[in-house]
Amino acid sequence: MEHAFLGRLYDEIGPTGGHAPRHVGEALVDLVAGASGPSLSTFLLRSGTLSQLQEFCIHRSAYQLKEADPHTFAIPRLSGEAKAAMVEIQYDEYGSGGAADMHCALFAATMTALGLSPYYGAYLDRLPGVTLATVNLVSLYGLHRRWRGRRSATWPSSR
Repeated sequence: MEHAFLGRLYDEIGPTGGHAPRHVGEALVDLVAGASGPSLSTFLLRSGTLSQLQEFCIHRSAYQLKEADPHTFAIPRLSGEAKAAMVEIQYDEYGSGGAADMHCALFAATMTALGLSPYYGAYLDRLPGVTLATVNLVSLYGLHRRWRGRRSATWPSSR
């Protein structure tokens, strides 16, 4: 399944997504700067309905309720300053040692307050493939050292 997923990703974006690794940061800044209209969060704040906020949280739940976990998978695959920085970020993600302050717990509390299930996977049947693919991609990157953005990473051999 992983091989098929990587193959489809390659079909969609090509070997480097159209950008040399050293230019990805610039491309992301340009993408954000070129956006038109209000951000989704601004729309929800100013004129969103309760139903729209609930739908937004349902879609985000696939990522937010396990957000820190795939990133944590990457820690043993890093070294030096990158590892130290990731551990610092993850400490905050996991509530700086307080379970109630973990970001996933805060999101679960938000879902409960909105009358939604706070349990991971409760809405998988309502999520489109693109949402699930994004969540799977984060896990894939966290679990495989070769996908850290290094030039030595290669696509599946069938490509």
